[in-house]
Parts: sequence; C-alpha cells; structure tokens
Amino acid sequence: MKNVIALDIGNVCFKLNPPLYKNSIEDPAILLPLTNLFADMELGKISEKIFITETLKATNFKFDEKAVRNTIFDIIGDEIKGMNEIVTSLTKKGFSFCFFSDTSPMHLAYTQRTLTFAHLIVGGVYSFEVGAFKPNSKMYELFEYRYGTPVLYIDDKIENCEGGSKRGWNSHQFQSVEKLKKITELL
Repeated sequence: MKNVIALDIGNVCFKLNPPLYKNSIEDPAILLPLTNLFADMELGKISEKIFITETLKATNFKFDEKAVRNTIFDIIGDEIKGMNEIVTSLTKKGFSFCFFSDTSPMHLAYTQRTLTFAHLIVGGVYSFEVGAFKPNSKMYELFEYRYGTPVLYIDDKIENCEGGSKRGWNSHQFQSVEKLKKITELL
C-alpha cells in the first residue's frame, strides 16, 4: 500500500480523559487490579466480558455493567477539532490512513462509531491484536507487514515516535492541529 499515514487514536484523534474510576476509587487494593484488568484488555489477554465481570467483582459490585461501560467510554473525550479536515484533505490527495494504536476492542468500536472521519480509515494495527504496546517492535513489524513503511506516522507520545524513527519511519509527535497542518503540507 502506497502513501499510508499511520495515525494514533488517543490524543491525536480524540482527547483522552483520565479514567473516572481513578477518581472514584481511592483504595489501591481495588485501583491496581482495575488498572491491570484494563491493560490486559488492551493487550488482548482478556475479553470485554471478562473485563466487565472481573471489574464488577473487584469493586464488590459497587457499579453495574452499564456504569462500568460508561466509565470506560468516558476515557475518550472530544474529537480533536481540525483532524477531520486534515484527514479528509489528505485522503482527497491520495493518502490512506491506518490506525496505529494501543487500544481495546471496546474503544476501537466506540471510535469507529463516533469519530467523524472513521469512514476514511482503511485499516489498522492495535495492541489488543498484537499483545504488546508501542514502542514494542511487534507493533511496528505488523504495521509494516500489512501496509509497508508509512509516509508519515503521527503519535502524541515521543517514545512511540522514537520507536518509529528507529525503523526509518517519518515520525512526528502530535502537539497541535496547526503544527500537523504544516507537516502535512510538505507531503
């Protein structure tokens, strides 16, 4: 695939909020298992159903299933204004976008339902399918296997950009839509 742009989701497409459960649960004996359960779901080690069941147990059923789901979805904030325009414009110029993200199946499905430009995303590589988080080389290797080396990689975390740069990717840390527009004008 030519002219592929690798696009992180969190803090690039959507603002991320700290998980609300971290504010409502002060007991570290509960908070740590919830944090670990969430990471296990993002790594594909457990299913959404197991995550919810184990979360309910860990909180002594303080929440119901709907509250757990809402808390997880509340991590995703507002869409970053201006990203739709950048993705739409570059798609019209012949570029293709693939997600490259540490995420869970729950968040991916939510993203696909709510992101205004989700219909322009042609593929992706996700931590839950690889079993590793960026900057683990397995993530980059699967992306290259599926789509080749991207012409541009956009991520909010510098360590992930460095992971791409080590592989020869044109990596840029997302800081603002204005800065990204200047970068994409050079493509």
